[in-house]
Amino acid sequence: MYSQSGIAGSTGRANWYATDWEGKRHWSIARLFLVVLCVSLLLSLAFTYLRAPVYRSTATLLIAPPPTFSDGSQEFNQQYVAVQSQLLTNRQLLESTWQVLQSNSFPDLFPDLSQPQIQQMLQVELLPQNIVLLHVTGTDKMAVQPIASTWLANYIEMQGTGIDDTQQETLSTLEQENRNLIAHLNSKRSEIEAFAQQHKITSSVREENETLSQLSGLSARLAQASGEVVQARARLQSLQESELRGELAAEGDIARELAAMKSQAAKLKGKLDRLRQRYTAAYMAKEPTMAAMQDEYQLLQSSIGAVLKEAHQEALQIAARELSQAQALQRGLQEQLSQSDQKIREFTENFLKYEEMRRELQRLEEMVHAAGEKLVAETVGNRNRAPRITVLDPPQVPDQPIYPHYGRDAMISVAGSLLLALVCSWLYLGYLRNRIWIMPATADSVRVNSLQLAAQARQGLPGATGGHLLEDRSVYEANQLPSAQPQPQILQPGHIDALLQVAVPSTRILIALLVSGVRPQELPQLSIQDFDAESRSLKIAGRQQRLLTVSETVATMLQAFSQGHPDGGCIWQDGEGQRLSVDELEAMLRCAAIDAGLAQGHSIGLADLHFTYLTYLVGQGLRLGELGAIAGTLDSATLQFLSHFVPSGGGLALAQINPHYPLPAAVASRSVAHNSEQS
Repeated sequence: MYSQSGIAGSTGRANWYATDWEGKRHWSIARLFLVVLCVSLLLSLAFTYLRAPVYRSTATLLIAPPPTFSDGSQEFNQQYVAVQSQLLTNRQLLESTWQVLQSNSFPDLFPDLSQPQIQQMLQVELLPQNIVLLHVTGTDKMAVQPIASTWLANYIEMQGTGIDDTQQETLSTLEQENRNLIAHLNSKRSEIEAFAQQHKITSSVREENETLSQLSGLSARLAQASGEVVQARARLQSLQESELRGELAAEGDIARELAAMKSQAAKLKGKLDRLRQRYTAAYMAKEPTMAAMQDEYQLLQSSIGAVLKEAHQEALQIAARELSQAQALQRGLQEQLSQSDQKIREFTENFLKYEEMRRELQRLEEMVHAAGEKLVAETVGNRNRAPRITVLDPPQVPDQPIYPHYGRDAMISVAGSLLLALVCSWLYLGYLRNRIWIMPATADSVRVNSLQLAAQARQGLPGATGGHLLEDRSVYEANQLPSAQPQPQILQPGHIDALLQVAVPSTRILIALLVSGVRPQELPQLSIQDFDAESRSLKIAGRQQRLLTVSETVATMLQAFSQGHPDGGCIWQDGEGQRLSVDELEAMLRCAAIDAGLAQGHSIGLADLHFTYLTYLVGQGLRLGELGAIAGTLDSATLQFLSHFVPSGGGLALAQINPHYPLPAAVASRSVAHNSEQS
């Protein structure tokens, strides 16, 4: 224990050190401001005034399409002018311009001017109303105007001589295409004629050809024969049904004979009926004339029945014979038709090919006709096809450079230098503020700081966190772990980011794994093979065996590290390939904390980062019983201490919170970049 007087004396010496440190800090900021301002002004002003001036000579043209091409619309005019702008920069015009400039016309201005240099100097700008600007830009004030004038003159000359050459070339091309099409057309006609003769195709109408005509005749005869079979069968069936009903029929002469006999019998029957009305049957049987009439009537009835029966049988025979003949004819025609099927199929295939060849011939005839019309139109067309070019403003020798603007750029340089100096000073001031606890290393100052922090913590004053605790120190004093365990510290996210900024790749992975659920004593046993990049999972072996799912940032860091170490093995090892111990890993972390300028960086350990991650999980409302799935089994004292960080409305499951500690994505990018540099 230190006495109050000891604290007061030490405090006085510490105040002297602080005042001296404050003065040095102000002088260092002013010196940095002046140095940055002077260096920035020197460089920016030198860059501004050492740049060579750039001059430009411009010609203004009005280009209108020829009347034969123009349809009067503004859109067509714009498209035509756009085509002309491409002609202004084509290779032929550039070569012509370069050759003129290399001639004796300008022996002193362009001694070493190359064609690529001319191409870089020329620029075409399109304006509304068919106006075109020709710009020539260069560092020689007297050279840009002759180049622009030569360029313009060559373009006008090319438009005058190029139209005739183009038209003659077009006519030659069209004539050659027309000749080729006619030759192809004649060849195709000969091919079609030979094909038609080979396969006996005499008409373009399929049914008019000999093969199909024969088929049509056979089909018609077969249809007729089939109809006759149907009729003969129906007649025979009708006669047979009449016989069954007792209705006999006769045809032809027999029918007429039967009709006469029936007529005679009817007359006799009429006479007998009248006689029966006057005489009795007995009298009629005895009277010879009447008896003869009755016998004659009976004989006529018998004769009619016999003749009718004989005629019916003859009709049945005739009907059966006609049916047999019709069926024989039908079978013969069917056999002939079946024998012709193969020929018909072959003819159909050949006729389809013939039709396809005729369609191709028709297309060729249309192409020949169109080519002939195009050739005629090109031959008799208007030869005045050159664009109408009007020079509105010829190129002039420039008076002032277009670039750079020395006065404006000098003002920008001064303003930018002042801003840069202010930003650098502000950043340096922030750096000094972060290191306010790191004063000149004396025993008195260190002791005073420790006693002041302890007193402020007991009084619950602000600042007891030592610049890096997340909660008020009174929370820890009210709910301390047993004295056998060291009191953990909870780092702020900004301090973890600062650690990651200055740490080497292996230390960054160490920090990332501690805030991902790995316990400090498990770190030395981890190897690259424990990480599965596909599932973003990290296998933890040992007594607290579990499988951790890391964030995308941590996964990217591990994947980049594994690509840089394809032979695998332990993540942290020395030059001889031996695993680093927990103490060596803790020393790596403390070096990073000191490099980051954190207050009391020498006291930050692995357990502090791990405990910071546990409070991050519990602070989201995670149930204490769910911590084992990530951090392994925790002792009761640690769980009781963590219970004071559970917010109201806690008791959430692991799936209901975000288990990944928020790490800046730039850390992963730096790991990938470092791995690329190593490769």
